[in-house]
Amino acid sequence: MENLQGKCLCGKTVLTVSQITHDLTVCHCSMCRKQAAGPMFYTERVPDDQIHFNQRQTVGLYPSSKEIERGFCNQCGTFLFFRNTKHQMTAINPELFDEQISVLNFEKEIYYDDKPDYYIFANKTVKRP
Repeated sequence: MENLQGKCLCGKTVLTVSQITHDLTVCHCSMCRKQAAGPMFYTERVPDDQIHFNQRQTVGLYPSSKEIERGFCNQCGTFLFFRNTKHQMTAINPELFDEQISVLNFEKEIYYDDKPDYYIFANKTVKRP
């Protein structure tokens, strides 16, 4: 998928991604679950130079660990991305792309060992500890 445009809940933060795959990963780590009140879905990681924002001033950043920062719209709070600052790669919230959501492939679960027992997905996925 090329030149996709996504937006936050309030529409003030718009991002364009030059190219992105159809593959999704879900993260069960405690930080993602705390931020999203459940597991967090991400696109495959995209090089930072392929992501462009309409206005950077609405993008809030939270450094959640040594090499990771989480981006959100500072107007409505929508989770935007998870960025590895060392590798300059960003995984994006797939729900930002309204028109593409039906073609996504949920293929992988990470931090599966951290997943609480109160939920489980029916999809056949690769499960990494």
